[in-house]
Amino acid sequence: MPPALEAAWARTRVRIDLGDRVLVVPALAETPPGGRCGGMSPRPRNGTLDAYGRLSERAWVVTAWNPFGRLLPAADNEARHEAFAAAVRASGVRAYPAVGEACDGGWREEGLALVGIETPTAWRWAWELHQLGFFEVTRAGLGIHRAR
Repeated sequence: MPPALEAAWARTRVRIDLGDRVLVVPALAETPPGGRCGGMSPRPRNGTLDAYGRLSERAWVVTAWNPFGRLLPAADNEARHEAFAAAVRASGVRAYPAVGEACDGGWREEGLALVGIETPTAWRWAWELHQLGFFEVTRAGLGIHRAR
């Protein structure tokens, strides 16, 4: 993963829509001068651990947007996301809408928080979508799985 892209991922906050509340998982790193992105706490907040329990032990946040880290037009990203969501529904994997967003609000990518699967399955989805990695959300916080 290119260093600039990896730095952007470290400044990404993840929001998972659980239906009746939104689980906010703070970014791994502080934003540049003067700001923070959801705080430095690595633990999920705003959704409470009770809400987090709906995600079982972990969730894998995968996006179809911007394959290989290359920006696509909004309409292309939306079409890719809809196709991904349909494929996940057809597979029977439980998923919640998710958004990865820059701390400063400068960009956002829609995705899905996939639950009840293992790491190799998350990688399969990511590879099929031409992604360089994905987020893992656990009770300990946010992690990044990077393509090698």
